[in-house]
Amino acid sequence: MNDDIEAQEYNVYKKILDDLEAKNSCKIDENGLIKILENSNGIDEIQSLENLVHKLVNSKVEELPCHGSLRKLIDLRDEKLISEFFDYCAKLCIEEEKLELMCEVTILLQDFIDISFYKSPVSKLVKQLTYVKVPLKWCEINEYQSTNENLYGYKIHNPKIPKIDKFQTIPRHYATLCYSPFPGLFSYPDDSSFLNILFPHKLSPFAKFIITYPDEIFQANHGSSEIIDSPLFHAIVKFKWRTFARYHFFMIFFIYLAFFAFFIAAIETNSMPLLIISTIMGTFQSLCVFRYVTVFPAITAFMGIFIEPSNNLLILFRALSMIFLWIGAIEFLVAFKRIGIFIIAVAHICREVTWLFIYLALVILAASHGTVIYSSMLLDYNQVPMTDESYTKFQDLIKYSNSLNAYWSAFLSDYGSWPEGDKFIAIAKVAYSLFITVVILNLMIALVNNVYSDVLNRVNTEWSMVRAQIIVIIELATLTPADRQNKDYFPWTIFYKAFTEDVELWQKKLEDDDISVSRDQIQLLNKMADKMKDEINKIKDDDLNRTKMIDTLKELKQLFSK
Repeated sequence: MNDDIEAQEYNVYKKILDDLEAKNSCKIDENGLIKILENSNGIDEIQSLENLVHKLVNSKVEELPCHGSLRKLIDLRDEKLISEFFDYCAKLCIEEEKLELMCEVTILLQDFIDISFYKSPVSKLVKQLTYVKVPLKWCEINEYQSTNENLYGYKIHNPKIPKIDKFQTIPRHYATLCYSPFPGLFSYPDDSSFLNILFPHKLSPFAKFIITYPDEIFQANHGSSEIIDSPLFHAIVKFKWRTFARYHFFMIFFIYLAFFAFFIAAIETNSMPLLIISTIMGTFQSLCVFRYVTVFPAITAFMGIFIEPSNNLLILFRALSMIFLWIGAIEFLVAFKRIGIFIIAVAHICREVTWLFIYLALVILAASHGTVIYSSMLLDYNQVPMTDESYTKFQDLIKYSNSLNAYWSAFLSDYGSWPEGDKFIAIAKVAYSLFITVVILNLMIALVNNVYSDVLNRVNTEWSMVRAQIIVIIELATLTPADRQNKDYFPWTIFYKAFTEDVELWQKKLEDDDISVSRDQIQLLNKMADKMKDEINKIKDDDLNRTKMIDTLKELKQLFSK
């Protein structure tokens, strides 16, 4: 009897294991997916959408088919109305898999973002269109096994993985193939005019968003900050960085370091050829990329050609130039995640404590002024004898610079320049020590901890935004208009992979927030409605009941559509 039970349990276990093995064997790997993506390039719908995007991007905004209606919608400044419109756009993308209207919405996306009323609806739209699975009519599978990192992007026209990325793998996992339902988000208008080469002004919607972002977008409570929080934004940044930006970045970094080296050699040796080379390199980089970092060193190198090295102004300029160059070198490191997130955190802390330092400076200035007046009058009218050391220190405190230096030294717990034996000075020392130690330092520590905690929660998002800014600078400063028409660098959309678990959790979050309905649920609801319609048609009761049920069904379908 026990043997039969054990045999039955063994058969159950074996069946479960066989089912899991069969399920695993049905999943294709990365290589199989790439072959499918290569074959999908010839699909008529993909070619048609690509041609449509190219046509609309190169058209005048006023000539867009729906420009009049969309412009009226934008000018109405009705948040509820625009939210309903975006819900309809999301429904077209997810349920009906139609992207024609989204092509025009993408081109005018910055116009929606610029209006403060629409920041929340735009953020909601981005959430709805994040982790949208690739339509099965484009790619026959959308789940597979992968070893690439999360949010890895594939080129549409050349989906093969670069050799350098094959060394950056993670353990094998289940992934879902998604795409960006914002057609033309990266597309630049085709304009090879000389003016557009020198001063690029025909921008892609993505470049417009990155360039025109406000500083407050980094604040978590800002409406548009949810755009850069979305996994779709991170996938776009990763795709652009991997396809072309990283190679151009390292080339620019190398040129900058070369200029740095030439400038140091020039000011150390005062060699005329090196000064000329530094001037040329600095001018070139100031015009192209580093307009704020290298312009001062370039001017300094140019001054060194005509001014003697002993000139005080030139000495000051050279010292300041070295500071600017080191700041520029540190800014380059922001592009690397592990050190970049700390640089961003320090920048936020410095921004937040600025007003505290201003207040502290005013307090020190006020105390110094009072000390100058007291020391001056004490030496003029006081008849109480004092030691030579105290007399000398009081004489020093008559000068504003010495008084400020004394209070700054006291801030660092150094009271060596303060006179001894005076009651007023003793009281001031105690009061200043308590104020600085108990109030200011503790307030500063609390403020830094608070800012660091807030930044740490979003530092990866902010780092992605900073990298996006670097990418757009590279696009505009180092690529020609012809390069910006490269379909591998600037496709009409991108495919990207995501952890299957993340996709499911994201969809659940949207449902909990009552933001969207998944494609599977939409299809299920429509099937339920169709089945109800068939049942109604079978009813042979009086027309009144049938009419009421049909009206109820229409209301239900309207609810589904919302």
